Amino acid sequence: MGGVVPYGYRAVKGADGLSRFEVDPDEAEVVRAVFKLVLTESIGLKRVARRLGELGYKPRMGANSWGPTTINRMMKSRIYTGILSYGRHKEHLDRRTGKVRKVLLPRDQHLIHRDEKLRIVSDADFEAVQKRLKGFNYRNYSIPGEVRIFSGIVTCGCCGYGMYSRHNNRKNAKRWLACGLRDRLGKDACSNAQHPKEEELLAWVQAGIRKVIRNRDQIIRRAVEIADKSLSSNGQRRGKLESDLSKLDQALARFQKLLRDPTLDEEQMRGLLSQIGAVESEKTQLNARIREVADEAVVDQKAVLREIKAALNAAEENILTLATPPVMNRAIQQFCGQMVIHADGAIEPARIDGEPRAPPLTTVTPTPARLEPNRSACSRP
Repeated sequence: MGGVVPYGYRAVKGADGLSRFEVDPDEAEVVRAVFKLVLTESIGLKRVARRLGELGYKPRMGANSWGPTTINRMMKSRIYTGILSYGRHKEHLDRRTGKVRKVLLPRDQHLIHRDEKLRIVSDADFEAVQKRLKGFNYRNYSIPGEVRIFSGIVTCGCCGYGMYSRHNNRKNAKRWLACGLRDRLGKDACSNAQHPKEEELLAWVQAGIRKVIRNRDQIIRRAVEIADKSLSSNGQRRGKLESDLSKLDQALARFQKLLRDPTLDEEQMRGLLSQIGAVESEKTQLNARIREVADEAVVDQKAVLREIKAALNAAEENILTLATPPVMNRAIQQFCGQMVIHADGAIEPARIDGEPRAPPLTTVTPTPARLEPNRSACSRP
């Protein structure tokens, strides 16, 4: 195997002396992040490259930052679906110059080999990204160059795409959120016409955080109650294990007493020794489990209270104060999680597949300058 190892993989030499590709877990995480950004955010290649740097992902040694060409090549490489292509080029002699150059063969002439061990992304995600790449058209609007407060947090309740911060080019421009799919492909692609202002959505989040912080004493008391119940359950488990251990000690004492019987023959002696060995083994396992339960029981309630207070203070400091947008973004993701905005303006937490839909938390007033959305075309299930 020659050439450069594709990003996301490493070359490992086998017992036969041949080198083969193997998924590199750290680089594979970056590849999945690239595909996720393209699928969930309405941004171009340069913005994807910039976001990777903002998220802390580093390119391979020799490069200082990600480039759009690298991102484009990565998104079009089928090796991430476990497909290896061989014989893609042939050598052609240019009789005029006397030089040999490589010529790319048609795709149907490539030698294809599939290896599921090399898969990093699903076929569905790969094909969806190819459609997104073909549909890229850069409209004349300004995309923020930095992580905004709700970047990657708010999604559209109609199409599932992300809702992103937009602004006009005026001085002291106001920012609002818009469905990335509708903004890029038009109202026929998604009927969610909601454009909540960023400052209004932030005020709603801050109001929820203030409500939680006002009840911090109740939250701390509830945490202490849960810790006490856990300790009580832990004590019951330990008592049962110690009872079982006592029974094993009694059985072991009986077997050892029988060993002192002078009338035992050699076969009976071997049988007793075998039973004693089994009891000793079970006793060792029980002692290990008792130590594990004892370690779990070492809970410092003061430490628990300190952690809870620190978490609430961090939420108050990073969300309720004038922190930078990236700091607020991380804090909202940590304390509030993902949010969904529907065509009727209702906001609710993003749910996991299979969970019942939560009741709406609030409603955003539609922007007067926009038409009312077509509710029948985008009704919630």
